[in-house]
Amino acid sequence: MSVIQSRKHGIHIAIFLVLSFLSNPSLSLQELASVDDAPLFDVEFFNKASTDLHLSHLDLYIKVFYNELQFVKSGDKFKAQFEISVSVFDTTGKFVDSDKIKQELVVDSFQNTKSPNEFSLRTVSFDLPPKDYEITVDLQDMETQKIGRHKRSVSLRSYATKGILTSDILFLDFYSRDKQGKVTFEPRVSGTKDRASKLLYIYIELYNVPENDSVLVEYNVSGQDNQIFQSDKYWIRGRGRITQNIFKISSENLPHGRYTTKVDFTAGAVSATVESAFNMYIDGVPLSFTTLDEAIEVLKYIASEEEFKELKNIPQEKKHEAFIKFWKKNDPSPETLENELRKE
Repeated sequence: MSVIQSRKHGIHIAIFLVLSFLSNPSLSLQELASVDDAPLFDVEFFNKASTDLHLSHLDLYIKVFYNELQFVKSGDKFKAQFEISVSVFDTTGKFVDSDKIKQELVVDSFQNTKSPNEFSLRTVSFDLPPKDYEITVDLQDMETQKIGRHKRSVSLRSYATKGILTSDILFLDFYSRDKQGKVTFEPRVSGTKDRASKLLYIYIELYNVPENDSVLVEYNVSGQDNQIFQSDKYWIRGRGRITQNIFKISSENLPHGRYTTKVDFTAGAVSATVESAFNMYIDGVPLSFTTLDEAIEVLKYIASEEEFKELKNIPQEKKHEAFIKFWKKNDPSPETLENELRKE
């Protein structure tokens, strides 16, 4: 599907939702978006080298939002329980491996149970032979027994060969490095890429660069039309088997939409390239729209003529606030916009 077709498809979906809302005012947009009320959650996959040269390592970062779970009153607290089940299959459907995590959440106030900013971030890891797999991730709310699911095909690289190799790109919200050089970080899990932070960190592991050898790093960030928004290059020094490389890009000036980060590593006559896509959205505007003005245009189907004219003519710097205010007025469910973004 072309970019133009994709945009038109997104607009048609939005029109259907708002028209459905008009035909049944008692039905919220949240109910239209998720009829079975299965808990929504986000998963990020990160492939890197295993400590066993014959295997490939896969990390799954799973983000569970509090407002997707059913909390129950327990004394003066509120509790929720969930279970994450991850199953790995080969391309023929044969079972390969699995893991399961159970967690109980306890909060002090009811407001915490409904906050879209409260979440639990869990990690599930596997060391597997390098080949293609099908991964299924289930999140079950133990109170409602309802299950949300993610399914994805992954191709795990081999890290047994010589020459420069790279991990996947992992996008980070922040990181720190201790005196021994150990890096700890919080990944920016898909569906949570917003403008709360003006910086986005890029983490990549580079393999098999001899200690103190110089490596040229060149990167660019491009949009859907291949327009390059940011680019830079710099030098790093090799650290032997694993060289951790972290750089930052400014997300403040990236327009609403989808992007690709491409990174090239060159050490003498050898090189390696890795790239990954990410989303950058204006808070509360689904990625079906590439601009805030495009999202406002669809509101003519539910706004009065006077409201729509006001939204169209409002100064650009105030349009985002006006857009969010309009949706809150027409759909009182505070989770609607966040959930629509997670579904993207």
